Amino acid sequence: MSDSKRLEIQSLCLESLSKIKIGTGPEEKQNGKDFYKYFFTNYPDLRVYFKGAEKYTADDVQKSERFEKQGQRILLAMHLTARVYADETTIHSRWYSTRTFKKPLTGIANLKWNRHFGWPFGQSGQVFWQQK
Repeated sequence: MSDSKRLEIQSLCLESLSKIKIGTGPEEKQNGKDFYKYFFTNYPDLRVYFKGAEKYTADDVQKSERFEKQGQRILLAMHLTARVYADETTIHSRWYSTRTFKKPLTGIANLKWNRHFGWPFGQSGQVFWQQK
């Protein structure tokens, strides 16, 4: 992939992520919950990989401290990935890709990652769970 294409992709991702803040405030914490509310609603078949939350609904996620924290972790990974995407050496390093992408997917053997590749961003550049 050309450097200009990488920079274009990085720019689009960073622009979209600017709408999803991470942090310790109530709005930032809600972003993490919203991520999992969307995930559990739209991919219910993947709930089995969340021990103890296999039957959770979006309302259960909203009340869960677990998904508040986990949501922040995954959003942080998205922000970090977008920041380093144009640096081919970093994004392809064995350590980074293993820690960021493969480890969270351990045990999800049937997950079709390409199905989620464009996610969480819609064609409008908005985050899916924030689209009206």
